[in-house]
Amino acid sequence: MNKFNIAITGANGYIGTYLSTFLKKQGHTIYAMSRKPCPSADKFIHFELGRNNEYTSLNDIDVLIHCAYDFSITNYQRLRRINFEGSLELLKQAKNCGVKKIVYISSTSAFETARSYYGKIKYELEQYAKKWGALTIRPGLVFSDNNKGIVGSIQKMAVKLPIIPIIDRGDQLLFPCHIEDLSTLISHLITKNETNTTPITAACEKPITFKQLILTLANKKHKKPILLPVPYQVLFVGLKLAELAKIPLGLRSDSLKYMNHYNKSHDFSIIRQMGLNFRPFE
Repeated sequence: MNKFNIAITGANGYIGTYLSTFLKKQGHTIYAMSRKPCPSADKFIHFELGRNNEYTSLNDIDVLIHCAYDFSITNYQRLRRINFEGSLELLKQAKNCGVKKIVYISSTSAFETARSYYGKIKYELEQYAKKWGALTIRPGLVFSDNNKGIVGSIQKMAVKLPIIPIIDRGDQLLFPCHIEDLSTLISHLITKNETNTTPITAACEKPITFKQLILTLANKKHKKPILLPVPYQVLFVGLKLAELAKIPLGLRSDSLKYMNHYNKSHDFSIIRQMGLNFRPFE
């Protein structure tokens, strides 16, 4: 197997950290593009999304994997400036520096009629990534044996709270994506001569409902919380007020928006053609 110099943005994030370790074990040289060094990476390139960065270090890079996204911002215009414009600049500079392959980590939140800010920005970036020949991956709800990210936040809520509010009946569908299966897909795209720029849905075809997710996470910790159905609008306003008051609840109003207005049509054909399987959430 060929060995590459691989730069990963957001290398200290949930996906980036795991991916750095996964690809390093395969013999690749990992460059962490982040605000601070990543312990699992070989080299460090200081990078802040949406800032004035020095991109000459990309001259030595074979593959760029763009995972970074700033979730700390709630204002849409600032979100666009940091995450959309910052990503466009990164992709443009990568092409100018001769990076041979770009893998853009999007999301199943991204689709044409997305309502969440996250989904809208990711979908718009997909269009530019396609023009520049980047490979786009749409991970579903990322989980692992040691849950972090949104699943980790929901797990903490399921363990700590005796009563948990759910959106209406909690029947919103989520498509799980184990982080190891995602990393296997990315490794496949890096080492094979894949040129298909159609977004790849990286998730198990068997969905789980929001209600099932909470109960499964709670049962794993031997907890039996009471699930309280609450209208979506009430929950959304409550989360927005908490964000304005800077009260961290672990779940963002924008994530709630996606859960309630999720994409009901996913294309798993590319994953099937590759012969790759994504495990269900258990």
